[in-house]
Amino acid sequence: MASNLVVSEFLCFTLNKVGKSPAKNVKAVLLDFYNEDEIWSAKALLHGELSKLTSDELPRLVHRKGDNRARLDVDDLFTLLARADELNVCTQLPTFVTAVPDKMPYETRGLGYVHCNEQSHATRVIGNVSRFCE
Repeated sequence: MASNLVVSEFLCFTLNKVGKSPAKNVKAVLLDFYNEDEIWSAKALLHGELSKLTSDELPRLVHRKGDNRARLDVDDLFTLLARADELNVCTQLPTFVTAVPDKMPYETRGLGYVHCNEQSHATRVIGNVSRFCE
């Protein structure tokens, strides 16, 4: 990984899940957790970072409109990631980090992904189940 850090909760989560979880599942979590503006910002940031690394052709940065905007932007972002992989520049991307962990989905076993502000509730539920099962 490159030594520079860039704050993007969306890209931090996404790049840490791609290749470890099915793309369909990652996309579903992204669409459930992030709003259209956050998705667009992440897509534009990734496109900008890739543009700095390669002179090869990247897919155009399209500002989507309409009801399916978020889904199409997520698909575009995955297309950008695939292109980055083809160009072997993934390791040259900055390290995307989170400044606010509450802005990332939180995975709990058996409950799937929850919003971090729901984490304390999920922890209480899991604790109650654990006590019940003892």
